[in-house]
Amino acid sequence: MKPIYIAKEEADRNSLEFKSAVKQADARGVNVVHVTPDMITLTRTQARNRAAYQKAQEAAEGIGRQVIIVPDNAPEPLTGPLASKTFLKTESTIYVTSELMRSRADFLRLEAEAKRNHQQLRPIKSWDALPDAERKELEALVSEA
Repeated sequence: MKPIYIAKEEADRNSLEFKSAVKQADARGVNVVHVTPDMITLTRTQARNRAAYQKAQEAAEGIGRQVIIVPDNAPEPLTGPLASKTFLKTESTIYVTSELMRSRADFLRLEAEAKRNHQQLRPIKSWDALPDAERKELEALVSEA
C-alpha cells in the first residue's frame, strides 16, 4: 500500500491536516511520509531516471504540488533558518515568498496587516532572490527569535 504524504511544514506545525493524515495512516496500516522540498526537486539528470522521477512525482502529488526540475548546475536550495519560512516580518516590511502567494487568503491577510501597521509588503520569488547582505540580515533576525 502507498504511504500517506504530508508536507513537512504541516507536520512541524502539528496542523489538523497532519493529525488527519496520521489517523488515516493508522487506519490503513501505512506510513506517513514527511515531504521536504528536496524530495520533489530534481536536477535534469535526476529527472531522466524513471524511478527517481516517479518517486518525486508521487511525493509531490501527495501534497498537491508538482515536481520541480532545475538545471544541473543550479545552486543548492537554501538551507538554514529561512528555508521553511513563507513570510517574514520586520519593523518596516513584510517579506512574502511566492510559495505563500499561492494561498490567496494568506496573502490577503498579510496585505491587510501590512496596511494596518503601515508596513511595506514585499513579494519575492524566493529567499535566494534577495541580495546576500539582506538575506543574511534576515537570517540573523530569524536565528535570534
